[in-house]
Amino acid sequence: MKRRLTALILAACLLAVSALACAEGSLLDGADAPSRTLNGTEKRGITLQPVTDNPVEEGISPVTGRVLSELTVPKGFAGQAATGRYLPVLAQISNSGSGIMARAPWGLTYADVVYEYPLYRKGDTRLTAVFSDLVPDAVGPIRSARIGNVWLREEWDGAFIFFGQQEYERTNVTAEFRKLGTNQKDILFSGMANRYGRYYTRMPHVAEPNNVSAAAAALLAQADPNFTPESVHVWKFTDEPLQGDSGVRITVISGDENREYDQSIRWDPQKGQYFRYLYDFKNNWNEEVWADKNSGAPIGFDNVIIQHTQVDFVAYDAPVMQLVDEGNADFFMNGKHVAGYWKREDMHARTVYYDADGNEIAMQRGRTYILILPRNMNTFYASYK
Repeated sequence: MKRRLTALILAACLLAVSALACAEGSLLDGADAPSRTLNGTEKRGITLQPVTDNPVEEGISPVTGRVLSELTVPKGFAGQAATGRYLPVLAQISNSGSGIMARAPWGLTYADVVYEYPLYRKGDTRLTAVFSDLVPDAVGPIRSARIGNVWLREEWDGAFIFFGQQEYERTNVTAEFRKLGTNQKDILFSGMANRYGRYYTRMPHVAEPNNVSAAAAALLAQADPNFTPESVHVWKFTDEPLQGDSGVRITVISGDENREYDQSIRWDPQKGQYFRYLYDFKNNWNEEVWADKNSGAPIGFDNVIIQHTQVDFVAYDAPVMQLVDEGNADFFMNGKHVAGYWKREDMHARTVYYDADGNEIAMQRGRTYILILPRNMNTFYASYK
């Protein structure tokens, strides 16, 4: 009888441990968490506290918070970790094409920040990558610029790699560069300009127009050696994990027509990063992780920001992102979520991201993905759990 009682107690303990493990696993993969829609227009009642420019720390990346001397610099690369010079490089990256492999960029495993935003009303998106710590020898596929990208470049005051531009009314990139005086800074590297044409090549076995590769590190070397950004774009960083509700999976719907741009972003507790998954509609809509076309390495992020933004579509369906503005923002770090706010005071100011208490939110050290989600269009929306 005693032996039987001991066995029963042991079995009960094993069941309890098993149940706890299952519960913890469910919290990690989000299976038991309810799905919640992110609201870009709700009144969150956040009172913004005063902020100042964050200090530049010697030897610490202002963009990722990493120790620059600890980064491995591959041969032929540039960037602050390689040369000590702070000069971010923004590059226009295509996210177009049929199927997962057609939308696999190269060089983005080294991007410190990646912005994704609407390209057309029907749901297509494009990317702007910011390289600062390390600038690779090759980045692509390089595509054209929109008016909002001009304003992003003003925020970072960095070099700009692009292949063509829109010149419609209200979206005239060339005129905006001229108006802002950017064309006088010798940091605009257009692949359609004869001066820089030799730094752009066509990737073999990749369909046009998504096959243009830019020698980014070599282009950065062409920048005016006397040019210095007006200010260093420094985010606030912390080594403490974010405290919030569950945020292990984000589902993003991009438009109501072109559903191939729908995606999910998932927290991987083993790797300690978020990974972006795309739908391969050529293969029964299976999800495939977003990875570098050259190395095959998945592109991971330590911070994910959903920035709810007014996006208007004007002539020829051209997007105009209101980036000098303010609105709701949602933050995802270490598997947690916090509802907050964002604000950019003027064209030359950095975007400040605020937590639920109105203080500037502290980022996790590492790479950041920022999705510009139209708050004025219900065909673009996101949910999380």
